[in-house]
Amino acid sequence: MTNRDREAEPAAADVDDAVESLEDDHPLWREHSGGSGHYDDPEWCPADDVNRAEAFYAQAGERATAILDLLIDHPGCPLPASEIITRSGNAFSNAHAVAGSLANLNEVRVLSERRYPFYWWKGEPGQTRYAMKRSVAELFRRARVTTSERRRCR
Repeated sequence: MTNRDREAEPAAADVDDAVESLEDDHPLWREHSGGSGHYDDPEWCPADDVNRAEAFYAQAGERATAILDLLIDHPGCPLPASEIITRSGNAFSNAHAVAGSLANLNEVRVLSERRYPFYWWKGEPGQTRYAMKRSVAELFRRARVTTSERRRCR
């Protein structure tokens, strides 16, 4: 079963104890390293952006979706690129491949008229961290379920 086929909440044991889960109002979110795609457009609104999130998730490529799934399954947890590589079953050869896969979401982001649904913080090579706010992760978890159901019905 792939991450996108999951419909249940991830088990709390899936998150390493060493990785702090940030509340949506934690000040670290404002200290991200992202450029204009992370602050020019409105933040995702769980109450109003269900259709936008479904479209975004459905249009994300396979590699970007693998990263989004990890962020959805670890809401509020800043995951280093090295951990994303490991947790993805080494689907990415290095941290640059992780970053490049997410950079490919720019067109989907522009079409959504929203920010990227994740944040990132620059670090040493392989230690750049990525995270999705808890409320946005819940929105995208619902979008993943709906998208998976639509794909199964085809």
